[in-house]
Amino acid sequence: MFYCRNLVSGSLKYRLRYLLNQDININQSGELFIEDKYAHALFKIGKKGNELEILCEDLKFASDFIDGNKKLKQIFVTPGIPLTTKMELYNDLIQNMDLKSNTSKRFLQIIAQNQKIQHINKIYKSFMNAIERLNMINLCIVSSCKDLNDNQKQKLESLLKSLSNNIKIEYKVDPRLLGGIMIQVGELMLDLSALSIIEQIKNFITYN
Repeated sequence: MFYCRNLVSGSLKYRLRYLLNQDININQSGELFIEDKYAHALFKIGKKGNELEILCEDLKFASDFIDGNKKLKQIFVTPGIPLTTKMELYNDLIQNMDLKSNTSKRFLQIIAQNQKIQHINKIYKSFMNAIERLNMINLCIVSSCKDLNDNQKQKLESLLKSLSNNIKIEYKVDPRLLGGIMIQVGELMLDLSALSIIEQIKNFITYN
């Protein structure tokens, strides 16, 4: 019997994230890298507030301004400089940067307080990737040896859509799989079928 909860284990979660979001940086535990966490948080706020375009302009301006100033970046990454001094510098920067959105100002303040301002360029690139993915739909084909019931489909869809909103799921039956499932997105495939496990065991016995 297929149990969807088996899909949330560490390395498997990593492979699922990679399968569904091939341009997102993730570590081996399946979690987003720091720049993607900040970028995705800003993306959600911008989408909800209908200001993605303005945030994109502000973030690019801030990225170019900060990333292009090596001395400025060095100040923010130097441990010996007190955070209060860095925040005073940040406030001066905000006054000199013509940012259009208060959301942008608050966001930059947060990453400055968390001492992540040196990642501004990576955050901007991740933010742009999120915008590009907004209207892109990935076809996700799920194959199983027999029809999945409604409960199994619901759990699987909940898991997959928690990793990527922009997917359309199609189900196919392939008796050759014997058990488990196989997930395919484009040319990439994640084989979690019983047949795959049997083949791995055969190969292990043959070559060891």
